[in-house]
Amino acid sequence: EAARRERLARLVPNDMGTWQFAGRVEYARSLENHPFSADDVAVLDRVAEGVGVRESRPQLHTPLHVHLAGGSGGASFVFLVDENGEVFPLVYAVSTSRSGNAYRWFGAGSSYMNGPPPIGPAIREHPAFGTSERVVASGSDAVAAAEQRGSGAVPVRPGPEARSGDPDAVLRAAIGDYFQAKRAFDELASASTSAAPAAGSKKTKKKKAKSGLAQAQPDDGRIEDAQGLRTEREQRLQDARRKLEDLGVRLDNPETDPR
Repeated sequence: EAARRERLARLVPNDMGTWQFAGRVEYARSLENHPFSADDVAVLDRVAEGVGVRESRPQLHTPLHVHLAGGSGGASFVFLVDENGEVFPLVYAVSTSRSGNAYRWFGAGSSYMNGPPPIGPAIREHPAFGTSERVVASGSDAVAAAEQRGSGAVPVRPGPEARSGDPDAVLRAAIGDYFQAKRAFDELASASTSAAPAAGSKKTKKKKAKSGLAQAQPDDGRIEDAQGLRTEREQRLQDARRKLEDLGVRLDNPETDPR
């Protein structure tokens, strides 16, 4: 009970560094039988530890998302806190089709949507969501009451560096996110370079024209998808850099990143 009270006293809804993670993932009723791949389950398990969230400043009770299927899909979730003061993700939507940062979310129509879909009534009425709101409200009431009694009785709400059990977890996660984003961008840039067709000679072009061979036309859909993927990876890299800068980390070679 003492540990529970300490977790709740430390918890700040908009500061992930003050959260104690439960290390479990819960799913909305519509996704309980969804066939997640083993790789996707591993990604969601990391989310349950606060790693891999696409938004730079996660908060409780707000729509968030993570990439699945190697970046071609995604899952939307909301972080909630349970009665024990431990935080966990409730996954409520999945997407297997993505263009840039726009997703076609299962159960949310056929159109693409930027980022995660809103939290609908079915999720807000989920028992875990109601419990989380009540726990957070109770914690806020306790702080307010303590402040009325005097500053000496106010529960301490430390910053991310004082997170119980692992004071460097937030920084290490940010560093890991940056290197993953950098590697993904570099791999895409390398693949684009190697796939660029070599310029043919004038003689060859004339020969093809005389033979009546049809010239291949570019696939506009594929070009759009490639451009969207590059834009998304550039944004991911910039977001990861900003997260490090917010934590006081300055990288030595910023000119190697896209702007």
